[in-house]
Formats: sequence, C-alpha cells, structure tokens
Amino acid sequence: MIHTGSGSASTLWGMVMRLVTCLLLALGTGIAGLALRAAVPVTPADDGFRQVMHLYWSQDGAQVSNKPETSAP
Repeated sequence: MIHTGSGSASTLWGMVMRLVTCLLLALGTGIAGLALRAAVPVTPADDGFRQVMHLYWSQDGAQVSNKPETSAP
C-alpha cells in the first residue's frame, strides 16, 4: 500500500482497490458462467416431464395451490 502521509488519500486508495477487486470478481464470474454455458450441453426435457407439464397445464394447475397461504383469494 502506498503511504502518502494523509489519511484521506490512503482511504481513497483502499476504496479504489476494493472497487477494482469487486469488478474483477464480477468479470471472472461472468466469464466462468459463459464458459460453463458453452461447455455443458443443455439437456432437453424428456417425454415423462412433458406429459406431467401437459397434465398440469390442462387442469389449470397454475391457478390452484395446495397451500392456503399461496392460494389466490
């Protein structure tokens, strides 16, 4: 750490370093996400899953809940 003799300059330097660290972590996370997206293939839905979803939507299951606290009024 560079010591300039004033407290405010060293505080500013620390803030800049934290910002740079945060931005580098965000950039690294984004690059890792894109690399995983490119490397790992997307698994398509199988027939059993599609049948369950079709049954769910045909019964208008989106409007019904089995929990009273999440049911529509």
